[in-house]
Amino acid sequence: MKTLVALVASLVSLLVGVALGWYLGYARPATKANREAIKQFAIMDADDSMAAAIAVRAIPLIQAGESEKAVKGLVRPIGMFYRFHKPRVSTEEQSNLLARIEQLAVTNQVIATEIQRRIE
Repeated sequence: MKTLVALVASLVSLLVGVALGWYLGYARPATKANREAIKQFAIMDADDSMAAAIAVRAIPLIQAGESEKAVKGLVRPIGMFYRFHKPRVSTEEQSNLLARIEQLAVTNQVIATEIQRRIE
């Protein structure tokens, strides 16, 4: 009888241990990863919304022949990107974009001024 009780207690302990190990080792990290993925999608959605809002403002200006006003509306996000990413480039895409911004600043005084304003 004692061995039967010991066997049942061992099996219950084993099942509790397996369930607890599964929960702590798989279920919780998976839930945390899902939460992080949802946050990243929300950030991407905000970035897409901002890009669309800027384009919606710039396109009518360009179509109306007011390209200088369109450029002035576009330089702020360029300056913000440049200021934030210049000190800590993390990807090759960011590095390439920073190089293109610097190239554009050579030929466009409005962008050059915005970059300088953001650095100071």
